[in-house]
Amino acid sequence: MNLGVQRCYNTFEHRMETVPIISLAFKISNKVTIELPLGNLVKHVVEDVVMKKRKEDYGNRN
Repeated sequence: MNLGVQRCYNTFEHRMETVPIISLAFKISNKVTIELPLGNLVKHVVEDVVMKKRKEDYGNRN
C-alpha cells in the first residue's frame, strides 16, 4: 500500500488541488504485482459527502 499526497494544477478551474495517493498492491507471483490507484476515487467520495452535508445544512436554515 502506498500513501501520500500530490499537488496538481487544475487547468479548467485555474487552481492547485491536493489529491491523495492511495494505491493498493496485490502480489500475484514473484514477478507480477497489480496496483490499484484509489486516490481520486476517495477524493471524489469525500467531496460528495461533504457537499451533500453542506447542502442539507444550508437547506435547514430557512
